[in-house]
Amino acid sequence: MPTSTYHLYLDDSGTRYPRRKSSARLDGLDYFAMGGLLVPSERINDALLAHAELVNRHGILAPLHSNSIRVRKGAFAWLEHDRERACRFYADLERTLCQLPGYVVGCVIHRPGYNDRYAPLYGKARWDLCKSAYTISVERAAKFAARSDRAFDGLC
Repeated sequence: MPTSTYHLYLDDSGTRYPRRKSSARLDGLDYFAMGGLLVPSERINDALLAHAELVNRHGILAPLHSNSIRVRKGAFAWLEHDRERACRFYADLERTLCQLPGYVVGCVIHRPGYNDRYAPLYGKARWDLCKSAYTISVERAAKFAARSDRAFDGLC
């Protein structure tokens, strides 16, 4: 029985409803994604410290949700209006993410493809995209943990 564990930290992006069209995007993509970081239990404090240092360096008080950062709205509207500060933040965010201990897992669902495949079979009863993406992401994390001879200690 494995004694070491992994913890999974997840975030999502996009509209989860299969029938709803995403708001117009400059890149034209229409998807729902869920992904996160699978952190070895003995490295959680390292990941938390990296997060705390990042938000402190940039004076951020809001959660670091990928969608809020990418669309530069709400608590991250300053990214739209202060290009120099935004460049420093994005570079620091990238550096911090690349140095975090752990592994990235996730699932991206292309909404038009999902609808083409499942609407004829399930109609209005098809799953919201978040159920599919969540199930796939967690299954991938659990399989990785098993291959690494670690227990999967759940979601955070």
